[in-house]
Amino acid sequence: MKLTIISTAFIFSAAFSFGQGLVKIGDKTPKYYFDKLVNAPGTTIDISDLKGKPTILAFWGTWCAPCIPEMINLGKLQKIFGDKVQIIGVSNDNEQKLKTFLQKRPSKIWFASDPSNNLWNIFDLQTAGHAVLIDKNNYVVSITEMVKIDSAVINNLIIANQLNLSENRGTKLLSEDQNPVNLDSTTIYSFVLQPALKGITPMMKKPRIGTFGNRRITIINLVPAIILKDAYEISTTRKIIYPTKEDSLESNQNSYCIDFIVAENDKANLKALFQKELNDHLPVKGEVQKRTIPCYVLKLIEGKQISIKESTKSYNRFSSSGLEFSGEGIPIKTFISYIENELRYPIYDATGLTKYYDIEFFKNNVDRLQSTKDSLAKLGLELVKDQKEIDVLVITIR
Repeated sequence: MKLTIISTAFIFSAAFSFGQGLVKIGDKTPKYYFDKLVNAPGTTIDISDLKGKPTILAFWGTWCAPCIPEMINLGKLQKIFGDKVQIIGVSNDNEQKLKTFLQKRPSKIWFASDPSNNLWNIFDLQTAGHAVLIDKNNYVVSITEMVKIDSAVINNLIIANQLNLSENRGTKLLSEDQNPVNLDSTTIYSFVLQPALKGITPMMKKPRIGTFGNRRITIINLVPAIILKDAYEISTTRKIIYPTKEDSLESNQNSYCIDFIVAENDKANLKALFQKELNDHLPVKGEVQKRTIPCYVLKLIEGKQISIKESTKSYNRFSSSGLEFSGEGIPIKTFISYIENELRYPIYDATGLTKYYDIEFFKNNVDRLQSTKDSLAKLGLELVKDQKEIDVLVITIR
């Protein structure tokens, strides 16, 4: 076995090719056939045939939590403008997932499945949450973020006014098999810390299978506060405390890339070893402490039957997409972490639920607090504002 101990002297070897895209702003829209439309008048359409009225291609996915409220907003705009504009939601989800989404949240937007990301590549879109705006003469007039599209933008698109939207195709997202550091499979210990890589989407990768399964953590372009938050499993930034302004500035101003690997027989210690390396090498360090802070208390509704099903499994499997959560064999703390992320507020567990559960949770709209309370009530749970002593992450300059 080869022993490798690397720290800040290591240099990342990142060689990525950034294409300019096949289509630029001002170009004629290419001929491209959608053959997997799930809620349009027909199942197949060529986007170049939509000449005569503006078209907006909104690139998203049911897996993209920030995209869900943006798509709901675009759905409202489609309803307002009717046949004066056509919005098409382009997702790399399969058709069945899109149909399931539409059953829960009907929309006037046409939904198209593009599982191979072909159209994403044609427009050189790197991440979800971006849109291509096409005028009535079939020319691309803007490529920008979905969140910037409102009624004024659509109205200007219809009457051919200047849009004044900055071009934005997103930053490059590494695929599952891409790593900024390529190490031999016999490497048994490595810690790499480097400054941010330009043009790469911030991300965190923790492989569960393969050579480095459950023994590697790769972080790209994240600030120390977010890195430590994940390392200490703190679910919301409201549970992070900075004793001084300098501590906060140092924790949030510069991004870093980190690659950490432990030996096969040290998998169980991955989290503890990672925390130690971070506290030794980052400009700030973290420590979990007990503090009394404002929070929501999650508890059972008195006199109401709880509708959370006790599970026969304990593998803690779950998925979430902003407005919904589906978990099998999970402890209640996993569900609470999801709610904390949604509300961006600490939650104290007073449910007394100590086993593993199967939980299906759906919110009706994008009103974070009220829709969360309404949906929790269906499960027999409620949130009450209070102050409690809970675990927080205290971050200070090292």
